[in-house]
Amino acid sequence: MHIVILAEKPNQAKDISQIFKNVKRNNGYYEITDNDFFPNASVTLTYGIGHLVGLALPTAYDEKYKQWRKQDLPIFPQNFKFEVTKGTKDQFQTVKKLLKQADTLIIATDSDREGENIAYSIFNQAGVNFSKVTIKRAWFNSQTKEELTRAFKNLRPASETYNFYLEAQAREKADWLTGMNLSRLATLLFGEHHIQETFSMGRVQTPTLYMIFKRNFDIEHFKPQDYYQLKSNVHSDKGDVLATYEKNFTERKNLDDFLQQHQLQTENQATLKSIAKELKSEYSPRLFNLSDLQKFANKRFKLTAQQTLTTVQSLYEKHKLLSYPRSDCHFVTENEFTYLTAHLNDYLNILSKRIENPLKMPNKRYVDNKKVQAHYAIVPTDKIPSEEVLQQLTSAERHIYLEVLKRTVAMYEEPYQYEQTIFTFDIQQVDFKAKGKVVKNLGYRRILQDTKADTKKEDTLPDLKENSVYDSTLLTETKQTKPLPRYTEGTIIEAMENAGRTIEDKENKQILKETQGIGTEATRANIIETLKKEKYIVSEKNILYCTSKGTTLCQLLTGLPIASADFTAEWEKVLKQIGQGNAKQEQFIQATQRYILDLIQQLEKRFGMEKVGRFLQGLQQEQIKQNEVKVLAKCPLCDGHLTDKGKFYGCSNYPNCKITLSKDFRGKKLTKQNFTDLLSGKTTLIKGIKKKDKKNTYNAIVALDNHYKIQFKEFSK
Repeated sequence: MHIVILAEKPNQAKDISQIFKNVKRNNGYYEITDNDFFPNASVTLTYGIGHLVGLALPTAYDEKYKQWRKQDLPIFPQNFKFEVTKGTKDQFQTVKKLLKQADTLIIATDSDREGENIAYSIFNQAGVNFSKVTIKRAWFNSQTKEELTRAFKNLRPASETYNFYLEAQAREKADWLTGMNLSRLATLLFGEHHIQETFSMGRVQTPTLYMIFKRNFDIEHFKPQDYYQLKSNVHSDKGDVLATYEKNFTERKNLDDFLQQHQLQTENQATLKSIAKELKSEYSPRLFNLSDLQKFANKRFKLTAQQTLTTVQSLYEKHKLLSYPRSDCHFVTENEFTYLTAHLNDYLNILSKRIENPLKMPNKRYVDNKKVQAHYAIVPTDKIPSEEVLQQLTSAERHIYLEVLKRTVAMYEEPYQYEQTIFTFDIQQVDFKAKGKVVKNLGYRRILQDTKADTKKEDTLPDLKENSVYDSTLLTETKQTKPLPRYTEGTIIEAMENAGRTIEDKENKQILKETQGIGTEATRANIIETLKKEKYIVSEKNILYCTSKGTTLCQLLTGLPIASADFTAEWEKVLKQIGQGNAKQEQFIQATQRYILDLIQQLEKRFGMEKVGRFLQGLQQEQIKQNEVKVLAKCPLCDGHLTDKGKFYGCSNYPNCKITLSKDFRGKKLTKQNFTDLLSGKTTLIKGIKKKDKKNTYNAIVALDNHYKIQFKEFSK
């Protein structure tokens, strides 16, 4: 019997290889002989390089799609084509050859939906005959030797996780359809109004952009309104107490009428009507999932969502110190709780902390087998780093590791306990209340006190007697309503995760709650980075703002479902059902195509409105100014202009005209005069080109060839 194990990437394969005996490394794979794991079997361990296989571009279906034209939309492949990713063909051929020899396949890619998609995409592209092979799954939550050993000793039937592949592939196809059709359409429609930029659109990207736009729009158009609070400063020989009437007044007249009705004067008698005391307990925060960790790291360390994900990935993959990073779960199972408890003192020593009476019985707030599906919360592994190892971590890695450590060990501490006291004063038959706290047990805050935002001094109340009468001074405070704050890189993650709070439909709120909102733990950080890359948003001092490009797109999408969280809710509803085996991928893709057809019509209609010019005017003027600076010359192939694209000059009519001119030749930057000569059909002199030894230089005469590439003609003195 021949077994082939497929890992996702080289480093992962290397980690897996280390749990076996008798391992021989070859080019692109490992040969393994280990009777403890695989009696009487020859075993090969190979790997992808992330996504070895992906969906093909539209040109794979028809060359006409090289040109972006409205008449060619929609692009709906009858059968989706896949292709090997550029730069990975040699490794794919190695994997394909090995897969063809297998009797049994073991999937050992990342244990998540995308890992399933990567594995089966490779199998399909390699032509695996599924009727002739047995497929099993190694499902692991960290890449420590112990966890990988457990996974390979307890291989799961591939059928248990196959629907995750169908879900991930459905998401991949739907995102392709959305991006390829709507991005082309939006770009072409803007182009008709002389705005020559690419406008990408996406199922998750666009509603996320719209959330940022809508928040900024609401802030900029917010009109503060006065409201009034009624308070009373109660005087006693043991100290003053500030008591508050619990309702606010939105109109000054209503406040004045209330004062007159109850004959409330500036000075009044206050009777301490009741004293209520209650012992309250507060348990430590839930264990981290990725979104919570991204929010925390952004607020405390100003790390972007992508920086946090990259850091956690490194702590998982490279250092083996944290469990699976893309988890959406806040719980661990009893198995993890057992190893965490066994290493509790090790973790505490790293933190230089003590817990007098650790709670070693599982608490359902943190430990619940039923709540853990694919992955448990982000927690430390059983690998204990030395002080030397900790010092070798980057600053971000050390910060993140220690915070995960604190959050994990905090569940072993007692709850934070305080006694809350409420004084209720009767002033002219109106109740005014004052609240105070007395800490009884710091509990988990002994571990988290340096990271807790609300470590301000607690208010304590003086020792007053019930039914006693005191003098009091009435106070009225005028305050103003404030808009919600602008999104940060942390709070936008929260908004994506809890998008159900922003939509009206109750069913969709529940869908988004169950599916963790817009996007997934694995994709949210990348969505934010994409919005920056596409120049839809900018981040300034950790605050997210829409650019004029992002604002203009959102203005034109207002009211369309692609800009709404409802849109994503509908997608996620069916995608979740596919992952559970309760819906068909084919039906989902058909519904997606119908949706895109409808949206194409709506977008064309919207861009045809007379008032569209009002939205586009600002962006048009901005582009004119930019182009005045960036224009090099008229395009020699069409009626466009060659404009500055960073490292090269490209045509303003892109993508319909794809001419490019490199800005340098052999490392030497060309001047505008050089380009003027070249574009007029002349040769030009480039001085000071460095020779290979990097010490000496030479001059060269160059010209443009028939493909507008700079070509060496001869040396010049």
